[in-house]
Amino acid sequence: MNLMEIGKFVKVARKEAKLKQSTLAEASGLTRETLNRLEQGRLQEFGFEKLGRIMSVLKLELRPQKQGSAGNLNDLKREVMK
Repeated sequence: MNLMEIGKFVKVARKEAKLKQSTLAEASGLTRETLNRLEQGRLQEFGFEKLGRIMSVLKLELRPQKQGSAGNLNDLKREVMK
């Protein structure tokens, strides 16, 4: 999963949680512009701690997996909806 896919995933999860960008950004200690750039795939790099804060607010977790064993973005979306 690359940063662009992570941004799309965050956007889907945020919308499912019925959060505005500004609300998620503030709760994660980020600017709305930074969150917007992540969701739009316009960042070259994004810190692990920042991503961890976003995931925590969205009540998601990061789990390492062997390459090729993870599902696609639709699989992840279904996981979020559980």
